[in-house]
Amino acid sequence: ARSKIGNTVLATILDLVPNTQRKEIAESFTVNVSEDELLDACRNTVSHHTIQKMMEFPASSDILVPKLAPHLVSLVAHPTGQFVASSIVDSVTDGAAVLSAALFPGGFGDTEVL
Repeated sequence: ARSKIGNTVLATILDLVPNTQRKEIAESFTVNVSEDELLDACRNTVSHHTIQKMMEFPASSDILVPKLAPHLVSLVAHPTGQFVASSIVDSVTDGAAVLSAALFPGGFGDTEVL
């Protein structure tokens, strides 16, 4: 996960393969790493690029977002993890809603906008 060459190769592969293989890559990635390792990859200055690339494709983001959603508060606060959180907003359908739900679990209440 920390190999610059390995991450570059994987990001390139993600651009070239069909959605079924993107999904398989994301599933393998989440099955073969622990939750802590996934979060470490999001916070790593090299591997976060690969996680962001996976967010660009629904086939792989659909696998990763549920794993990352409970940790979005800590990712937003991390200097590198915030890029992964941002890619969820930018690339995932309803990504802003996913991030808002993580940051404001109780919602906004009945506040009025002035």
